[in-house]
Formats: sequence, structure tokens, C-alpha cells
Amino acid sequence: MAPNTAAAPQAIGTHERFSVGIIDSGSTLFSGAVGDPVRLVPGDVILIPAGFVHACNPDGGRWEYRMIHADEAWLAALVPDDHSELLAAGLAAE
Repeated sequence: MAPNTAAAPQAIGTHERFSVGIIDSGSTLFSGAVGDPVRLVPGDVILIPAGFVHACNPDGGRWEYRMIHADEAWLAALVPDDHSELLAAGLAAE
């Protein structure tokens, strides 16, 4: 999967499917979570539920990321019951 690149601010938006993002290089400020924006750096993984309003804006320049959009019911079937709160919350615990 080829990485996506961004250098300009991205509009606030949503995805139709559950999204799993992996930061490859650079950094971004993720807004839409409760509280202040969260800085994501290489190696970070973010889980974004379908329909969740958010924006990721480059933090000081270009950044690269990979994004998988998957059916939420399919993903839920893969997650052990004792970790199902991760899909419900939409954001991975640190």
C-alpha cells in the first residue's frame, strides 16, 4: 500500500467506514477527539469510527500516512471480546 502524503491543512470530514491510520513520517495534529488536538508521529496508529468528524493537519510540514477503510462489523468480529471497547471508543489507548 503506497503512503498518502499531505502538506496542506485538510478539511474537517468523516469516512464512510471504520478507518485505521498509521503515520509513516512527519507529524500531524489530529482534532476531533475530546479535548485538545493530539499530535501523531511516525509509528502511531489511530482508529477512527465511521462517521466520526475529525481533521488531520500537517504539523510543521509534509507527513505521510497509510489508511485502511474497513467494514466495522467485520473488524468487530476480529477483536477479542475483552478489547471491544477499542472499536467503540475509536481511539487506541496510549
